[in-house]
Amino acid sequence: MKISVIVTVYNRLSYLRNMINCLNKQSKKPYELIIADDGSQESVEDILKEFPNLEYKVKHAYQEDKGFRLAASRNNGARMAEGEYFIFFDQDIIFGENLIEEIESQARQSRFLKMRAIYVDEKTKENIEKRLEKNEGYEDLLKEIKTEEIEYYRKGYKKDSLSVYLYKLGLRKRAAKIVGLGFALFKEDYYKVNGFDENYEGWGFE
Repeated sequence: MKISVIVTVYNRLSYLRNMINCLNKQSKKPYELIIADDGSQESVEDILKEFPNLEYKVKHAYQEDKGFRLAASRNNGARMAEGEYFIFFDQDIIFGENLIEEIESQARQSRFLKMRAIYVDEKTKENIEKRLEKNEGYEDLLKEIKTEEIEYYRKGYKKDSLSVYLYKLGLRKRAAKIVGLGFALFKEDYYKVNGFDENYEGWGFE
């Protein structure tokens, strides 16, 4: 399956470097990476020069900086996408080597996959970034994450599942909320709902 990874960025492009390093370590590489740029002043091209031999296509969808327009930026990326399946990421996500493979195994028509992120402290983040740059593993660092924090997110997933179930029974007005950190769906389903509503502008509103 051809998978398009669409990453929204706005400056702080060291995060984009981390993202590319993560993609390069994946057991299944994406078909393409699309950088959906909401008007960065920093140079995406300078970051890409650091990676001359990528195993997937790279595209840059740029829009002028007119405030926080994340929904429009994501739509710009989707319009460029050739893949049959979309994975959307925020730029500051770091993930393990099997994430894309796992997402593909869970992909179903008319199913929206929602991801959550576990926040780490600054020291752990810096250590992970150093290992990424050296193409070293970092899974042992993730083992240091507190058990109660992991359990908090597990409870969140259970709550989401219950919300979806009650929604299908007509007992709730809406299902689980979308979290922008990472999510995935088939291209066909994205177009069925006409993409993202670009009337939503400003942080958090989309």
